Amino acid sequence: MIDAYRPADLESLHRIASAPQVARMLLRFHPGMSLDDTAAILDEQALLPPLRPTVRHRGQVAGSIGLSAGRPARIFCFLDPGLIGQGLGQEMVSAFLDEVVDRFDPQGLLADVFLDNAASRRLLKNLGFQRGEDEVMTSMGRDAPAPAALYRWNRRSRL
Repeated sequence: MIDAYRPADLESLHRIASAPQVARMLLRFHPGMSLDDTAAILDEQALLPPLRPTVRHRGQVAGSIGLSAGRPARIFCFLDPGLIGQGLGQEMVSAFLDEVVDRFDPQGLLADVFLDNAASRRLLKNLGFQRGEDEVMTSMGRDAPAPAALYRWNRRSRL
């Protein structure tokens, strides 16, 4: 289930997003960040772009997925490492993409992915995103900038 972020989700989302293996794949989260810093990121995005709803699995917080403001918007997500390998990432991004297309009718979307995040790269490819330019990105969860790629999705690829 993907629904609105609630303040009761904060501790679980903080635990997931600030875990070193998750934070290093994200841009704004890092190990050791405070609950207040996490809340500031999650609270700023509600149900219109930019948006960052909560993902739930079996009644528990499983992660977060979102869409930035701007055109084209960027899609981003994270999943509890304990749930990886069960197909939940593919399911959550696919369902979210369907909802975004139905509600906002974007002509295109972008996703930035670190090259060492093979699971996310494969997931995006499976959903019709195509690898574009290589780039170097900075993550608050990494000691140094790292190689990444920009993935592009366009409406025609989904039809």
